[in-house]
Amino acid sequence: MFPDENELVNSYLLKINLKDGKRLMEYLQRFVYLTTGRADVMFCNAFINESIRLLINSIRLYEEGFFDCAFYSVRQAVECTNNMLYLANSDEAILKSWRLKEYFPSDNRIKDKLQKIDTSYKEVYSILPSFFDTYEDLLKRANKIIHKQGFNAFYSFREIYKKKNENTFEEFFEEFLIYAIARTIIMYIILDPLSLALCDERLIMKIPFMPMTEPIDIEFFTEFLSKDIIDKLKETEFFNEIFYFFDAKEELNPETFDVLVNEFYDLEKLHSIELQRHLLNAPEKFFLDVLQHGIKIKRFFNEDSIMGYITSDYIDKFKMSWHSGEYDSYKKEESCFNMSKDGLFISSFMLYDELWLFEHTMILNENEMDWLKQKIAESNNKLKKLYGEINWDRFIGE
Repeated sequence: MFPDENELVNSYLLKINLKDGKRLMEYLQRFVYLTTGRADVMFCNAFINESIRLLINSIRLYEEGFFDCAFYSVRQAVECTNNMLYLANSDEAILKSWRLKEYFPSDNRIKDKLQKIDTSYKEVYSILPSFFDTYEDLLKRANKIIHKQGFNAFYSFREIYKKKNENTFEEFFEEFLIYAIARTIIMYIILDPLSLALCDERLIMKIPFMPMTEPIDIEFFTEFLSKDIIDKLKETEFFNEIFYFFDAKEELNPETFDVLVNEFYDLEKLHSIELQRHLLNAPEKFFLDVLQHGIKIKRFFNEDSIMGYITSDYIDKFKMSWHSGEYDSYKKEESCFNMSKDGLFISSFMLYDELWLFEHTMILNENEMDWLKQKIAESNNKLKKLYGEINWDRFIGE
């Protein structure tokens, strides 16, 4: 009698729950959002995402019984980050060749090349030799399983070895996975050291913007390996270059931090923001002036912003999402005040060569509109003089 389909599919699959599988999966799900904000290598975000997906898949594969596929998925996740860093250091021609699936070096050759072309990679490799050596040893052992060397790497022998209570790779797989996750994160740090700087408490209040780069979760190293890895990374030249750049900056007070990073004005603390007015950009200074004048604006936003700047008066009942084109009819090159929308009012005008819209719950009175018109004209005129631009008449109301 021939086995049925279910028997064929499930034959020799040893389904298990990895000891640390749940915790590792939780970390990996956080790492899914890792993003570099480096404009010159934005394609690397696809590599980072793919590596994390491969690591997530490896846990599912192993627990479903596809142990050899799980080891391969882990190995490929690391190779993906090696390729990423190599391409980030290469010219467009090599990236194009990779996209066209033309000749591409093996992983071993890629790692050799990285030692020569990426000084940050070389530096990290030199200060963490035991970490990289351990990973390479784990990789060699994993390759024996991937390439089916030894009967215990055969599906048909898995049950036999389990009955003998012999090692069926669970502990080894988890160790390999942990080192692969750590290595992936380290490659991300090498690519974009700001990701590590954002985790440093000494710098949190000195970075005056919301970066696209996502900080790493250093707890992973503390929980599964050693905090010493992070401490040594902070000793590198490439990290200290970015650390001292921001450390020399003025420390932000909480209210100014909210404006610059969270785009939020606390109406009860405008005096604190005023103390660091010099750190605000031109529109942010303008909004501060508006609020200090007592004009009750709830939200400042332009045609390119998703939400814009809000104030502490932006109450919960206001909606927090909008569809594309929703405000198109409110965009006027000439100043236009008190346009009604969904129980609110919209005022629009050109400020610093951008179209800005103010959202408010009360109609602006004549005095407020006159003050805004004058302030807008003064602000645009200052910028006109600063940059010596021509054809600015429409921005200054002439």
